Amino acid sequence: MGMNMSLENLPTNLEHGVEMFADRHHISHDEAVVRLLETGLQFEQSISKIKGLSGIPMTDDEASVVDDALALAMEDRRQRTDRMSRD
Repeated sequence: MGMNMSLENLPTNLEHGVEMFADRHHISHDEAVVRLLETGLQFEQSISKIKGLSGIPMTDDEASVVDDALALAMEDRRQRTDRMSRD
């Protein structure tokens, strides 16, 4: 990603998510960004550990399937969280 971006200049779709997260947890915008980054990094480390457990590196196709499944799961979780916050 060759983008030069600062925390003050997030893309609109991300900014909206950060604001919702900050409101939901009653924290500042910057704290929300830090927590979301930490969560993403922890998530990535967990996936790396899972991939390494078998001792056999995944093929690109296998990794792509896992990545797609995780993206769907995260989107489903986000939608459920959005619905719960509206109820």
